[in-house]
Amino acid sequence: MTKRDVVDRILGAKRIAVAGVSRKKDKFGSALYKELLGKGMDMVAVNPHMTSFMDLPCYPSVEALPENVEALITVVKPSTTLDLVKAAEAKGIRLIWMQQGSESDEAVEFCREAGLDFVHKECVLMYADPVGSIHRFHRGIAKLFGRYQRAVLRIVSNYDSDWSTCSTVCRRIVSTVNDSSVLYSLSSKSF
Repeated sequence: MTKRDVVDRILGAKRIAVAGVSRKKDKFGSALYKELLGKGMDMVAVNPHMTSFMDLPCYPSVEALPENVEALITVVKPSTTLDLVKAAEAKGIRLIWMQQGSESDEAVEFCREAGLDFVHKECVLMYADPVGSIHRFHRGIAKLFGRYQRAVLRIVSNYDSDWSTCSTVCRRIVSTVNDSSVLYSLSSKSF
């Protein structure tokens, strides 16, 4: 099964749990949950310190999740992810997305050994259609360079955090991704 097949299975799950929602609205787990819920996905929140999130039930653990949860997205510290993945496997949840920055070597190895279908080192919002805002930009860079993190860092470093110029350059790159002269000029620069 390809990574894209796993991505599609996770995003096509009937019900998805997100471990890592927070009372702090600026935390990524909360933003991810809201974004996927807004796309019409059936979402369930997991946080041991909350009983509700966005006026919906929030479960204290993966073990406490309803039986119909098919996928788990982790947006937590890497030191927590292995326990969540083990709990998901014990619960019968076989689709796991470890949001980039959430994965640990141990959790990845556990998923492999347990035969779980999983994604890691990727941002779920780059794949959850329709893709908007900064994630559309990331997706374009990913298509252009293969891995967007490296490309973005290289572009940003060239402009010494001049975000306005950097943003303009990146938008121009993404909008002309099919122009071979742009690809040539990018590859001939020393990043």
